[in-house]
Amino acid sequence: MPRAKGLRVGIEAKIKYHPILDVLGDKYESIRRTGLNDMQHGLTENQIEKQYQLRFNIQWAWADSIATEVKQTYKQLTTAKLLNITRIKEQIKKKTKTAKAIFKTLSKVKSPSLKQKNQALGLKSKLIKIQSLKNELKQLHSTNRLHSSCYST
Repeated sequence: MPRAKGLRVGIEAKIKYHPILDVLGDKYESIRRTGLNDMQHGLTENQIEKQYQLRFNIQWAWADSIATEVKQTYKQLTTAKLLNITRIKEQIKKKTKTAKAIFKTLSKVKSPSLKQKNQALGLKSKLIKIQSLKNELKQLHSTNRLHSSCYST
């Protein structure tokens, strides 16, 4: 292998397109999604690796690769769910604070101007958004599902 100033230089593999590559990619993705569902139902990375060799008749390298990728994806989705819950709680808190301030301002007005009527409409939309966020938060708390429908089998 040629060297340039002490560094190794790699040779790029040029693989021509062949339809079997699509088939292999689809099979890999299908097995990966199954692994993600199985991990969510309690299987460990090692169990997935060992069981999938037999279950899908694949080599150890494929099973190991899938199990590793499933574990990483599972961690990312778990973290994303927690971050999403935190983000929604903060949005609810901010929108509630703003809505209370608008309500307090409007409750002191005897004859509302056009600006205050617009604020009242804005208050209504904020209250609808707060309720929507609360529903989304409730749904996140009540479901064990970590991933979106694009990962379901």
